[in-house]
Amino acid sequence: MRWKLAGDSRFLHWDALFVAAATRLNCAILYSEELSEGRQHGTVRALHPFLRSSRKVDPDSIVD
Repeated sequence: MRWKLAGDSRFLHWDALFVAAATRLNCAILYSEELSEGRQHGTVRALHPFLRSSRKVDPDSIVD
């Protein structure tokens, strides 16, 4: 998966590793300053940790 993401021009090497790890660990949300706010990457949604919109995450939308 990481190689597929890294081959995509939207991802840098390390960003691809973070998204791949979050996907493998079944994380619903990945907080990152580098990824686009609110963008869905497969099963992982990227949120910016310092934007107000990220603070309003509905706990019911998070899957265990």
